[in-house]
Amino acid sequence: MDTHADIIDVLGGYEAVAEIADVPLGTASSWRTRKSIPATAWFAIVSAAKSGGQPITFERLADLKPARKARSDGI
Repeated sequence: MDTHADIIDVLGGYEAVAEIADVPLGTASSWRTRKSIPATAWFAIVSAAKSGGQPITFERLADLKPARKARSDGI
């Protein structure tokens, strides 16, 4: 698993993740597209992964979190 999108796929896709995280389908779909799961959903993701025998941890999610891009205006 190299991206948050990979984690979403391992958990059964954005439909499953929407249910796991109790968010609308469109929200979970956007996480997959952006390859970024917000930290507010990590507890639900890690809990579901643990119960499903998947090796997804808070540390792994943090390691995969993309760095924010610098603003073009230098701020």
